[in-house]
Parts: sequence; C-alpha cells; structure tokens
Amino acid sequence: MGDRWRSGMRILYTSYFDSKRISQYYSGLGYYIGRSLEMAGNSVSWLCPLEYRFRLPFKGLEWLSGRWGLRRYTALRESVVVRHFANQVTLAWRTGQYDVIVGGTPELCEVPPNLPTALWADGTFSSVTRLYPAFQNDCRRSKNNGERAERLVLARCRAAIYSNAWGAKSAVNDYGIRRDKVFIVPYGANFDAKLTESDLQILLENRRRGPVRLLFVGVDWSRKGGEIAVSAVRELRKQIPSAVLTVVGCNPVLPAEDREFCEVKGVLRKSQPEELRQLIEIYQKASAFILPTRADCAPVAFAEACGFGLPCFGTSVGGVATLVRDGYNGCLLPVEARASVWADAMANVFEKPEVYNRYSECAYNLWRRELNWEAAGARVTEVLRSMVSQ
Repeated sequence: MGDRWRSGMRILYTSYFDSKRISQYYSGLGYYIGRSLEMAGNSVSWLCPLEYRFRLPFKGLEWLSGRWGLRRYTALRESVVVRHFANQVTLAWRTGQYDVIVGGTPELCEVPPNLPTALWADGTFSSVTRLYPAFQNDCRRSKNNGERAERLVLARCRAAIYSNAWGAKSAVNDYGIRRDKVFIVPYGANFDAKLTESDLQILLENRRRGPVRLLFVGVDWSRKGGEIAVSAVRELRKQIPSAVLTVVGCNPVLPAEDREFCEVKGVLRKSQPEELRQLIEIYQKASAFILPTRADCAPVAFAEACGFGLPCFGTSVGGVATLVRDGYNGCLLPVEARASVWADAMANVFEKPEVYNRYSECAYNLWRRELNWEAAGARVTEVLRSMVSQ
C-alpha cells in the first residue's frame, strides 16, 4: 500500500459544473480544486458536469417563483436531482478503480454510505443561509431540502474539508460532526502571481515612490461593500491626498466627485490572456487590497492579493479571518465600521513603513505557505490518504 500512496491516489472528482474548463461565466473554482489534486501527484478522473435531470422544468419553477414575487425556490437539492447525481457518481465508481470520491454536497449527499467520500466546500448550508441575505428569502421547501442534503453528506462523508474556520465550526456546532473528521484547507489564488522574494522587494520599492493605490475586486458591488470602499478612500484622502481606488470585476455608476479618485476597470476575465495580463499589472501596481464585504465565505481575491504581497483590509464576517489575519497580513474591521474607521486603519498602515512592509511580507509568505492551489492539493491529499487508510 505504501508504494501505491507514493505514486498518488486514484480520485474520482465530481461536480455538477463543467469544472474541466474555465469559462467567462464561471469562476473556475471546481477546475482549480481538481487541478490541485492532480498537482499533488494524484490520478484524477473528472466526472463533470453531471447530468442535471429535469433542469429546464426546475429552472422554470425557479423563474416563476421570482416572477410572482414568491419566496425563492431552488431545485438543486431536490431529492430527484441529488439522487440522479448520486446514480451517476455510483456508476462511475463501480465501473472504475478509485480510492476516494471528492465533491460537494449536491453530488455526494445521496451516494451510498459505504463509498469513501470527502466533501471540500467553503461553508455549510446553515452557515451560508444565515450569512447571505439572498438565501434568507428561500421558501420552506428549499430550506428543508438544503438542510436534509447537508445532514446526509456530513453524516456519510469520511472527511469534511472546508476552506475556512467559519465553515468548519458550523459543521461541528450546527451538524454535530466529530472534530477529528473536519479539516481546514484554504482555497488557493485563481491565478499564479509567480512572484519571487526579490520581485516582492522591487514591488515594495516601487510602491514607496508611487501614490497609494487601493484595489477592490468583486463582481457583486453591493454585497462586496463597494460603496464602503469608495467612502473609505474618500476619507483616507483627507490624510493621504494621493490615495486612489481601482475597481475590478464590475462597472458601478459613480458620481463625478468620486470618479476623480476612482478608476473602474470593469470585468477582466482570467480565461483571456490579454485580460489576465491587465489584471496582473493592476495587482502589481496596487499598494493594498480592500474588500469591505457584507457576506462572504472566503473570497479568493484575498489569496490573490496576498500573492502580490498586498496588505489586506477586510471585514470580520464569514470565513474572511482565515485569509486576513488581523495584525499579521492586514486588518479586519467590524461589518458596521464607518468609513472614517476604515480610513484610520489604512492610514495607520501606510504612514508606518515598518508596519506596511511587515504586512506585505507576511501576506506574501501566507500565499506561499497556504494560499496557493499546490499547497491546498498537497494538504487535502494528506487528509485523503489518512481517511482511506483507516
């Protein structure tokens, strides 16, 4: 058995997304999860996208629930859907040779309990529905289906791996899962900064000579706290007049007075080489990263920012604290903090070069040590080997 482990595990990786490619419509998280397992030396069979039975009728029901102003209905965890997912996974298992199955809740919750499964997720159904306002309008049926699926997958899986401590805590406290079955492995950055320590020192030197550039990256302007970011930089300019904000991922409409210090780059797709080049250049020119998110499991943008040695400013909600460690690689502020509080926290870092450099170097080291997909895949592989050998 030892020789086989050294040559890698045989993993059946499953997702209802088309995870083998990154498209302009999908962030590619499933792709990076599967690739991380391959980078760890495992043989990975990709079972994705799974066939979604009755997708069109269910989508029709979801649309009608919104159209008629009813509570939101979601079909992804309906019994007929998850059982069809499970049938596909089970058939693939029985017709192949694998050591373990890795996936998410919808794909694994109805898989026979005798099969070795591992969940890799960023939050539980309970934790996510409590945090995200959009889920709080779900109808009773959708909530019941979600809770049922989550309890099933956590009871049956041999390892529950979460990208943050917040999700792991919910698995233990909300679902009674044994602590020795729960693991924390952060997701990596969704593009490789390829930054060396000498590169970082060059960037730090350039940042000392240039203006203070805050970077905001997010698709959902409101949920990600875009307006707070603008207000915070507006306040910061009272102390550091050169401060500016760069916005990536969305196209908010800003008043003329804010456009004087805000540059909106819009959506830049990592799947497109030229747009990825622009994105990398923006990260390189930034001084720090700001994301005053209102609700988030664990935004991968923080991992990407750490890869460029950017001190991070975030809110203490969801799983952000796994990525932004207050006083280490940045600052965590309460979600109710006013713009002036954000401005003071940022000024306190920018006006103290020794603090700024320490945060920057710690951010880079955190990326190298934990917040990259190679490290994530290696750690999860350790968990899987231990799980299967028991």
